[in-house]
Amino acid sequence: TPEALNWLRSAHSHLAKGQFHAGDLYGAQDNFRLSLKISEELVRLPGGESIDPNTNVGIYHVFGDMLAAPDDPNLGKPAEALQYYRAASELNARLVKADPQDANARRNLAGSYRRVGMMLLATNPAEALQTYRKAFELSNELSSTDTANVHHRSSLADALLGIGQALHRLGKNEEAIQNLTRALELEKSIEAVAPERIFLLRTFSRTYMELGNVFLDQGETVE
Repeated sequence: TPEALNWLRSAHSHLAKGQFHAGDLYGAQDNFRLSLKISEELVRLPGGESIDPNTNVGIYHVFGDMLAAPDDPNLGKPAEALQYYRAASELNARLVKADPQDANARRNLAGSYRRVGMMLLATNPAEALQTYRKAFELSNELSSTDTANVHHRSSLADALLGIGQALHRLGKNEEAIQNLTRALELEKSIEAVAPERIFLLRTFSRTYMELGNVFLDQGETVE
């Protein structure tokens, strides 16, 4: 039944996430692939496609992170990660279209766009910039309606970091500095109110590094 397959899919997905966090990346890879195979079986059943589509979004995101995300131990497979991130963005876009007021779907779509941009930085910074800007628009809308939400603020900072990185690779250093500086300001504001949220601050050092690289390319030094 669709319900039984959904539980089995979730079981493999949870096991994969546990293995990932425990450092067993190859075991996690096997279980992520099994969970996606079950998803393929699920959508072939009557009513199966409508059962908990957010489960697939989570699988695409975490599996992609394990394949190539720079802030996590990964298997160094950016091309494969990009495929899963694109699949997540397409699924999330359909969910947002079905219910434009679904804040969770919009937040997830912003996360998908950021991940796609992250994989495109090295090979296609122009497309990465467009994708990061889509993420920024969604995160900005969410953050403006809930200014105290540090998760929305973190998503906004991550989008600005990506925009800055793409602009730097396109040689637009002044614009890059503006966006990276704004990202730092947001990250500092998160640290001030929620210093225990280490997960939200993982990109803090990467923002400083990227900003330093821009200054270096310009021949500047800062104290």
